[in-house]
Amino acid sequence: MSKQLTIGAVAKQTGVSCDTIRYYEAEGVLPAPARTDAGYRLYGPTDVRRLHLIRRVRLLGVPLPEVKQFVDEAFASECGAYGRQLLALVERQRADIDRRIAALEDLRADLDTLVPPARQVGALAPPGLTVAVCGRCPLVDAAGSLQDYCRCHPPEPPPGTARAALNKGGRRRAGWATLAAPLLLCLACCLPPLAVVGGVVLAAAVGLLSQNLWVALGGVALCALVLGTIGVARRYRRARTVSALA
Repeated sequence: MSKQLTIGAVAKQTGVSCDTIRYYEAEGVLPAPARTDAGYRLYGPTDVRRLHLIRRVRLLGVPLPEVKQFVDEAFASECGAYGRQLLALVERQRADIDRRIAALEDLRADLDTLVPPARQVGALAPPGLTVAVCGRCPLVDAAGSLQDYCRCHPPEPPPGTARAALNKGGRRRAGWATLAAPLLLCLACCLPPLAVVGGVVLAAAVGLLSQNLWVALGGVALCALVLGTIGVARRYRRARTVSALA
């Protein structure tokens, strides 16, 4: 008579835990074993070999329903048929692994394309901008594809807010600067070089403070006009002085 093993001894011999052995029994993967009068499970050598096979097939990544079918057919057929069955199983698993590898490579490529826009958003996104209003998110918006960098712009403040009023005043000042831009071209052609250079230097400071191109142009025009007027006045006084001395 073959030696019967308790569930603890089988678990130690096969490397399958007692809970997993009970789970396999409940799912029908492992036949219900014999029991003692006290209700303890007893497993024979065939049960042990079956558990070894179940464990090995599971390690190949085979789902449990397919494991049950494979093990049932293996223990019901000869070794020749079992070998062909095993080869077919291996080929299916290899094809499945190839598909998963291709999917993972595609996922890796998508992740790689996200690195540049993620770095750009983290470094260049203006304060106050959120994903809810951005419109160029590489993950959310159709226009912001994975190959497209985020071109973020600060959202317009709601009408009536203090910031909206400030922006409105900035646009009004920019309008005056637009009118002064043609004057800059005229002054650059006819005024002394010192006036133009001085106007440009002062206007650069204005532009840095305002962060507005038109305000900077208006500052150039205004500074050049003031300095140019001073220069013309000095030339006129020198001319009158020379005429008086003559």
